Amino acid sequence: MEATSRDGSGKEAAKRLRNQGLALGIIYGLDKGPKPISIAARHLKKTLQTAHGKHLIEVVVDGAQAEPVMILEVQRKPVSHEVLHIDLKRLDLAKADEFEVPIHFVGKAAGIKASGRLNAVEDTVRIKCLPMMLPDEIEVDISALEIGDALYARDLALPVGVTLMTEQNAMLANIAAPEAEEVEKPKEEVVEGVEGEKAEEEEKEEEEES
Repeated sequence: MEATSRDGSGKEAAKRLRNQGLALGIIYGLDKGPKPISIAARHLKKTLQTAHGKHLIEVVVDGAQAEPVMILEVQRKPVSHEVLHIDLKRLDLAKADEFEVPIHFVGKAAGIKASGRLNAVEDTVRIKCLPMMLPDEIEVDISALEIGDALYARDLALPVGVTLMTEQNAMLANIAAPEAEEVEKPKEEVVEGVEGEKAEEEEKEEEEES
């Protein structure tokens, strides 16, 4: 992906560049200062369509040598989803780094089949690995989970060369019991016949006393 260094800051400068069909961005990391850049919006759109998640890409700024970077954040307009700004982090391909990757739950838990429900506590975990070994996601099979079971970070099966940085005892998901339905208590019924008989007995007692 090709980019150009940009000067100036503020809303007016940003508006001018966007009116020229450019998206704004910044590159930082590896003990180098942040570099504001601009990228042709149409080229950036194509790059993001092929770079699902936080994939590694290469960026060439002002025709210099390509730098490996990771897409950290993309800001978009709420309705049109047009890219407003992109944050890129420089990477050393020979050095392990920390990354946040999504968790993908697969399978249908035994507890769900028994009317339980899946509570996803976390949807990402932090790992450490070489950039080229970074997985797109961590797949977790939850088929064996019963009602009351929980999945922890320590239960993850990570690829070779990938180290878990999330706390081992961090809960990722659990299978909760189905919500109990409230049983409506029957209302107390007044038996008119019984009440009537008691009233008659009381009247007879009063007559006898008189």
